[in-house]
Amino acid sequence: MGWPARLRQGMAVPLVLLFCLVTFTFLFSMVSSRNRMRKQTLSTHTQKKAYYMAQGGIQQALLKLRLLHRKAYDAGAISRGVCPFLNPYENNVVSNANPDRATRKALDIFLSDLKSTSTSPDLSLRLTGGTYPIPNSGTTQWKYEVTEFNVDTYYMRSDGSVKEVAHIKAMGYAFDPRDLVPERRELVEKSVELTRKIK
Repeated sequence: MGWPARLRQGMAVPLVLLFCLVTFTFLFSMVSSRNRMRKQTLSTHTQKKAYYMAQGGIQQALLKLRLLHRKAYDAGAISRGVCPFLNPYENNVVSNANPDRATRKALDIFLSDLKSTSTSPDLSLRLTGGTYPIPNSGTTQWKYEVTEFNVDTYYMRSDGSVKEVAHIKAMGYAFDPRDLVPERRELVEKSVELTRKIK
């Protein structure tokens, strides 16, 4: 006992249409899922590039602190209204600095060149097998800059040295024309100690 021939012939077209619909839906979901994953991966990579650009700013600031540690210490002390050459206070934590003598001018000069030079759009990275341009576009570029350099703690140690705790903030920028966001930004912070021996 089976289906009548007329019924069997009439079921073929709906079954083929149903099969095509299920196949199309499955393929469409696979393609859209792949595109979503690709965009998310691209955004993650661009954000990571911005993070490493910011790390470059921190490294430049640390290099300048290593080379010009005395000037950095003096600028930090002056920014708090403290004479950088001596510690006139008896307590370990210097909290009664003179705000009238405080000025950020020396710190701003120290901070002024802690940024990458903007690269021109025709600058290329030469790698094995070809030339790959850096994808800059107008004002949106790969760069970093140290946005903040502050000294907010100043204290004396038992060995006679005075320490400042400096906080550095660097912003990294990365751009990829394939990313939906025009520019990715990442902020990196670091704290360092600046020391000077007071005689």
